Amino acid sequence: MDNFMDEDDEEILTDNDLIDIDESEFMYGDMQNYSSEESNQTEGSSNQPVETTFNFTPEDEKLLDLFSLENHAKELFSKVGTGDLQTILHQHWKTYVPICFNALDTPTRNLIDTKSNLILLNPLEVYLANNLNSEDYLNNLKELDDPPVICGRVFKNGEPSYFCRDCGSDPTCVLCSACFRHSKHRQHKYIMMTSLGGGYCDCGDPEAWKAHPNCDLHMPKEKPQNSDDKPEEYQHKLPQDLIQRARELFTFLMEYVYEILSIDQSEELPKHLRPEKTVDDYVTMLYNDEIHSYEQVVNTLKKVLNIDDKKAFDYAAIVDKEGRSAIKRSKKTICDEIKRNVETNMTGPASSPLATKVFHHTLIAHQYFSEKILVWLQKISEYSKGLKLILCEISLHVDSNNTNLVEKLMLSDSVYWKSARTILHQFYISTFFMDQYWKKQFAILYTRNYKLIWKNHVKNPDDIVSLTDLTVQIFTVLSLSKYLIEKFNIIQTIMDTIVEHCQINNGKLSFQRARHRNNSEFKRAQFMLFDLKYCLTAVPEIWSDDLRKNFVNGFKSFIDFIKLMHGMDSLKRLTQQHIEYEPEWETSFNLLIKLQKSISSLIEWCCSDQKVYEDCFKYLLDKLSKIEGEDPLFKYEYDKIKFNQTQYEIIKYQVIRQDVSIHAPLSRILAAVYSKMGKFNLNYKNLCEKFQSTMTIPKVKALIEPSLRALILVAQTNAGFWKRNGFSLLSQVYFYANIKCRHEMFDRDILNLQMGASLMDPNEFLINLMHHYGIYDFLTNENFELSTESNKLPDDEKMEYYTAMSQDFIELIIYIFSERYDPNLSQIEPVRRLEREVIHQLCVSPMPHSDLVKNIYSENEKYTNELEGVLSRIATFKTSTTSRGVYELKEEYQIYYSPYFYHYSRSDKSKSEEYQLSLKKDESLKFFKPPRHPPLTPIFSNITHLLDCDVFIKLILCILRRQAQKSKLVTDGIILRILHLIGLALHEEQDDIDTNVQDQATMTYKFKFLEKSILNNNKKSSLFSIKSFKTEDNLLKILTDLIAMPNNEAFKNLAKWINEYSQKLLQLKHKIDQQKTQSTEEGPSSIQEEEKALKEKRKNEIAEKRRAKIMAQLNLQSKIFIEKNMIHFKDTKIGGASSDTQISTQPIPMECEQPKIEKVICIGPKKTIENIIEVKKLFSCILCQEEQEVDLKSSPMVLGCYVQSSRVLSKNRKDVIEDFEKIDPLFMKNSVNWGIHSSSCGHVMHASCWQKYVSTVRQLENRRNARYLAFDLKRNEYICPLCETIGNTVLPIFPNLNSVITQSAQNESKQIDILFEDWLDGLEKTLEISVKKELHDDKDVFIIDPCPLSTITKLMKDAVASNFKLLFENEYTQSLLSTGSSGDSGEPNFNSETINVVENFTTASFTFGYNLLPNDESPRMPVSIWTNCAYTIQVLEQSLRFDSKNLFGSLPFKQIDLLSNIVKQAAVYGITKHTESVRKSCLQLLGTCMPYKTAFFESKNLMDLDMFHTLVFLCLSMPNLYNDNPKLSSVSNGGINDLNIFKLVLIAHTVQIFLTKIKLCTFYENLTPIDSDEKPTIQEIEKSEKIYKFYQFILDLSIEKNIIKLDDQNEKKKYLQTPKIVYDTLKNSLMPFLRCSALFFSNLTGITTSSTITSNKDDLENNFDLLTSFLGVHDDLANIFDLKSPNLKILITSWLTNESKKEDKNIKFDYPIELNRFIDLPNDFVDLMSMSTSKHVCTSRMTSIVDRSAESATILCLVCGEMLCNQPLCCQKDLFKKRVGCCTAHTYSCSGKTGVFLKVSECQVLLLNLNYSSSSDLDVKGCYVAAPYLDDYGETDQGLRRGNPLRLCKIRYDKLYRDWLTHSLPEVVARQYQNQTGIVAYNWIEF
Repeated sequence: MDNFMDEDDEEILTDNDLIDIDESEFMYGDMQNYSSEESNQTEGSSNQPVETTFNFTPEDEKLLDLFSLENHAKELFSKVGTGDLQTILHQHWKTYVPICFNALDTPTRNLIDTKSNLILLNPLEVYLANNLNSEDYLNNLKELDDPPVICGRVFKNGEPSYFCRDCGSDPTCVLCSACFRHSKHRQHKYIMMTSLGGGYCDCGDPEAWKAHPNCDLHMPKEKPQNSDDKPEEYQHKLPQDLIQRARELFTFLMEYVYEILSIDQSEELPKHLRPEKTVDDYVTMLYNDEIHSYEQVVNTLKKVLNIDDKKAFDYAAIVDKEGRSAIKRSKKTICDEIKRNVETNMTGPASSPLATKVFHHTLIAHQYFSEKILVWLQKISEYSKGLKLILCEISLHVDSNNTNLVEKLMLSDSVYWKSARTILHQFYISTFFMDQYWKKQFAILYTRNYKLIWKNHVKNPDDIVSLTDLTVQIFTVLSLSKYLIEKFNIIQTIMDTIVEHCQINNGKLSFQRARHRNNSEFKRAQFMLFDLKYCLTAVPEIWSDDLRKNFVNGFKSFIDFIKLMHGMDSLKRLTQQHIEYEPEWETSFNLLIKLQKSISSLIEWCCSDQKVYEDCFKYLLDKLSKIEGEDPLFKYEYDKIKFNQTQYEIIKYQVIRQDVSIHAPLSRILAAVYSKMGKFNLNYKNLCEKFQSTMTIPKVKALIEPSLRALILVAQTNAGFWKRNGFSLLSQVYFYANIKCRHEMFDRDILNLQMGASLMDPNEFLINLMHHYGIYDFLTNENFELSTESNKLPDDEKMEYYTAMSQDFIELIIYIFSERYDPNLSQIEPVRRLEREVIHQLCVSPMPHSDLVKNIYSENEKYTNELEGVLSRIATFKTSTTSRGVYELKEEYQIYYSPYFYHYSRSDKSKSEEYQLSLKKDESLKFFKPPRHPPLTPIFSNITHLLDCDVFIKLILCILRRQAQKSKLVTDGIILRILHLIGLALHEEQDDIDTNVQDQATMTYKFKFLEKSILNNNKKSSLFSIKSFKTEDNLLKILTDLIAMPNNEAFKNLAKWINEYSQKLLQLKHKIDQQKTQSTEEGPSSIQEEEKALKEKRKNEIAEKRRAKIMAQLNLQSKIFIEKNMIHFKDTKIGGASSDTQISTQPIPMECEQPKIEKVICIGPKKTIENIIEVKKLFSCILCQEEQEVDLKSSPMVLGCYVQSSRVLSKNRKDVIEDFEKIDPLFMKNSVNWGIHSSSCGHVMHASCWQKYVSTVRQLENRRNARYLAFDLKRNEYICPLCETIGNTVLPIFPNLNSVITQSAQNESKQIDILFEDWLDGLEKTLEISVKKELHDDKDVFIIDPCPLSTITKLMKDAVASNFKLLFENEYTQSLLSTGSSGDSGEPNFNSETINVVENFTTASFTFGYNLLPNDESPRMPVSIWTNCAYTIQVLEQSLRFDSKNLFGSLPFKQIDLLSNIVKQAAVYGITKHTESVRKSCLQLLGTCMPYKTAFFESKNLMDLDMFHTLVFLCLSMPNLYNDNPKLSSVSNGGINDLNIFKLVLIAHTVQIFLTKIKLCTFYENLTPIDSDEKPTIQEIEKSEKIYKFYQFILDLSIEKNIIKLDDQNEKKKYLQTPKIVYDTLKNSLMPFLRCSALFFSNLTGITTSSTITSNKDDLENNFDLLTSFLGVHDDLANIFDLKSPNLKILITSWLTNESKKEDKNIKFDYPIELNRFIDLPNDFVDLMSMSTSKHVCTSRMTSIVDRSAESATILCLVCGEMLCNQPLCCQKDLFKKRVGCCTAHTYSCSGKTGVFLKVSECQVLLLNLNYSSSSDLDVKGCYVAAPYLDDYGETDQGLRRGNPLRLCKIRYDKLYRDWLTHSLPEVVARQYQNQTGIVAYNWIEF
């Protein structure tokens, strides 16, 4: 059983295992281990030193050394059977317990447990076993018992549990994870939930399950264990001496536990346990309560103890989790002073002081030891069932005072602190509750002391863990609860106990709104109602006399309690002024919610036996009769009203003027009990005659009066006539009809009126209703006039009241007549009620399953399987990949729809009408026919005559005549409802006719609506023509007039249908009357046959009309389609295809099938200039709406952008960068362990407009004192004014940079002829001259001094020098800073505003990327924007690869604009600022690429770098290499230099790849099938051979340099792959680099391609060719890797030489670098929950009392798969000088800024977004989103509120991963902050 449903969601921690360590281990090793654990788990955080340890005195250390287990055991053995065991144990314990247990006043070590197992507990095991080898002895005892068939696992807080909806007896019957996974219930319909702790697994309990009570782990092998075994039956299995020792030892231990735990503050230790030498050593203990908050406790402790926030918070956490904490250990005077200060210095609104007590240290030690004894007893009882039963027996043994130890412990339970109570409760469960006999004895004992136990609990402010929690384990056992009712009258006991804690005023419950102690006490007392609910779970099939007697007694006690609620919270309409103080109303409704299930169960019980039923019904009538005479609210005054010469009695009362209460539970229960009367074939009249001799029978109108008043109160409130009574009344009215309360309020009131309608004369019933509404004259007097009313209200207010009340009254009649879908009211199956509810819910709109459950079931009824069966029959489920699946109602069930369904709210009603009308295509059908209803049961059959009584006929004729006369006293709403009632009456008339046709013997009509409304009670008129009816003043005449009147669209179609229906029924009755006169001749069979033929004819006519109508519609649609598409039908010939549509069957030539490589080149001298995109685009500013074309001179336009540091692509998450000041960002490692990423929403603004907007927002928010923002103003964050996406900077929009380069310059660039080797030679000479080594302070210092171009060309051959000079001068002299020629000054292309925006974006990249303060002078500023550019490209390439999209043309426009402009931004920045640092960076990169020319960069190994970052850095820095004049600087334009850089980096990356493949021996072969006729071309063969030679050269060099070591030469064969495999491997490994390079150069040059380039390996050949062609190396690939070049060999040799010098030669990843994907999650959520609970992840050791393994609050990092502890305030780490939660700390070390965690126990994903820098405080924002697990209905279950089986949804998981990969999570968090203001209440830094 588990109490997951009914307890507050509080965390319960236990201390069933105290940490047991040796003194030396604690003082040295453990401290170091603890410190190392902390440091390992929070990398980079500063470790706090562990607080001072406890030092033992020399005497204590000597005693510890002197202890000998063997000597002590001998001493114990000598006392066996002497009865003197306690003396020696007392002597031993008073010496060693204070030494072993030490309470400290430090929060990290609040308790030190030293050698307690060895010194204190092991001797007990030795004594019990009578053997020093006690462990083996006890293990052997297990073999004497049969394997257990009952699991009994006690649930920990947060542990998963499972309830089988098919087999569970009630929702408290649950299985643990292990039992569930090994049971048949996993294939059933089940519910998942997380336990609150304290319950246990019900596996093996046959009463808990209807089928399959045992799992495979606990299956009985031979026969089931006898659940009623007594201890003596097991004694023969145990040795007699063991039994004797066990009895003696267990008795002594239990007495010791009770004696120690029950000592109060004023008491001391017993004399036999006091130490011989007393020491002034006391402890101040702080105790928990439910009054004070964390903040109040923390502030008080800080003030009194003079400690910091962390310590005070740790103390508060211990008190909350343990129930108490030692806050000071010192002398008594000091401890007393601390106690007084704590009590007097309480801060905060609570007036009561904190609970503190001062104890001697030895007493605290013994209390801790007593807890450990209880844990030890649980452990011992698991060895043998015999020992467990002996322990139960001695614990319940009655002593001389007629009590026992368990009873004493029970009655003292509220005195104990939380951890002690928790251990005691676990002790009860693991012993008594594992055996049915002793569980029964425990339950009896609990029942006898029920009142005292609850009295103690209610008075105890620390009630989080209470003995009352065990009631769910007792009363949910069906046989046990029945036994307790039968023998111990438990129902009456429960109700009497509740009444004792109620606040009663004038015979009614009364509650105060002010925070009062009595309120909190009654709140706790209400939980007794759950005990009542548990007791009544199952209705008995067999009744005994005792059971009848005690149940009736309990029922009477319950009714006495309900009587206190009858008429409570009465109120009167205020007319002068608004209510000043809102009255307290919530408690009464909360009480009713808790009572609902018990009321229903009590009714089911009392209606299962006739004698019980009669006694209960009699008592209810008697109570209501007495209330009428005692309660002023229900003292009725009767009056008479005359109608049609008949006097009718009414109750004189008006709700709008007199006191009224919405609470009438007695009347409602009576109605429910009355509805069951038909089960026993009883009659109300006969019962009253039977009862009237002993009681006064109340009048029926008095029985329904309270319900009628409540309904009218609700109607008047909804109409707005009680506005001055405040929100309290509005709230009561809302919950009155809400799903939470309506079953016992609104529904019961309707049932009560149905009872009244069935027992009263229908005329009298309707007159009473109209009189109470105050509309009797209005509805029955056709000459009624507002101005003649005595009421002085204006006419418009009167009319508003009359029309509103009339409409509500008529709708109430509809409810009373129609809402009969209950087996007690009508002749239907029980499932029809649910079916009707579902139909009307789906008539509002298609609904997901969860909304249906929420709208249909209250919380107590949600675990049912009926709904699935109904849905499969009446609805169609439609799934969706992007949203929740919905149910749609089948068309054939639409006819059951009624717009006046009683559970519809106003909004539901209007929505349903709108939705239903949208389904009707024919205008003539756009109205709602009243549905036909099933026949009523005999006791309710009189309800039908409400629609044919004289008052009703008078009412409808009066209203319809007013409408026909266009009176203002009637509304369309009234007319529609009246017509609906008439339709219902006609259905009833039809049913009556059908019944008479079947029963030809009587042929009497019981229902006479037509006779009264049309024939005017003249039966002879039925023989006349229908035409004559239309001329008389009757219903048909009025309907005809209504149909003909103008402005009748609202009701015209419905009136037509009623008119036709009435005529048909009249004709039918006329024909039947004619046949009746001939019945003697023809006999009854002929009438029936004729009627049958008539029905068949009518049916055929309807079918024929429907077919004709459908064919007409099809013909019309076909004609319209042909007319609209005439062009397609012009040449169409019937029976054959036209010549134009014939398909050629000729074969397609082979050359046409071959894909052609598009000859578009983006870099190099052959680049395709004509493909440069030069489309001039107009951008519109979203702020000022002005359109502008972007160029370099105009006012800059910008994109909103968010820049952040990232570790998403990191392949080495352990490599955490603690300080960016200490790294060189110019050299990006190939693990890409960090980066800078930019994202944009794509919305364009003027830079000036954006600046004004941000300034305005900042000024506005600075004026507000307290406001939680989705953005951080300190970090320059803002929200996009259009889409509300978060941003922290803006990115300037650039035109195509090639537009400033003249065509002549581009042509000259093409004529430059320089070889790759000559280009390399020039750069080598540049390095030799620019890098100089000097000696400073006896150390070599390298100085970088970039040399001019002229110096280099002097060292080269003339021809080469000329081309080299032209290359750099011609290609880069087109300056963007001026429009003049080289060296000339001109108008600047960039205005100052544009330059500012460029610099601001680079500053943002530096600040947010490096997490440093802005520094404009830093030489790393250019590197930050280059890194931003390269990293963003890599992220976008990986996202395209993940989605398998085309490289070009697949990105959304916002990412296209972002990518284009960030590349241009990176290219431009070097010419605006930091030109010198750019030149030096270029030289450093070149030095790394050519390490053989200088030793300056020997520490930088090119093989360890990311080649794409290197490529981007070189391309963007190379234009400034020789330009010492910034004004002549320009940008890279995809020329020869860029091509050569690409070739150099391509070679380096190829070497990098081959090195990795050689080390890992992983090769790839393209196995994609190709045509057998296709042969490789000569070029392909040449490429393959040269690349293979290139590979062999690297392999040989690697062996030579000892990069790989071979044991023998034969081992080399495994590296010698075929040329094809080597080439395929290179192609596959180069793809990510080539794809990123293509994106970079395409956006740099503006050249794009229309070719389809994907990441599909099946199309590797084509993709590789397309990319190499686009990058200008396709035809030159063989020459690039040609080893004939001496420079190439030198380069490779130098790279491998550096590689051979590495200390760590391990390869951590392979090429191509795979995507960093989320971890693989199990498909079934059950497996995930099991996985999360199987590991103990908590590492906190804040307090040694708490057993951290008891908690199951694990959270899973989806990035790396590590499981973390997610308990509040647990496992915290230090980060940026702050105490943070483990998820925050893990986010920093794992993924940098954004963390993605799956909180398994709640099935939701935690998103964290960290903002930090080395100089600012850490700021954490977060949110929860739904986990990617869906149930069978396509819905998530955040928080496991529904608990349906869940399966992994790959689409949602991929969506979450895509958001993480593309860095969209900060945006998700920000939007959650904006949309869900509640999440700001979390302190996310503690997660």
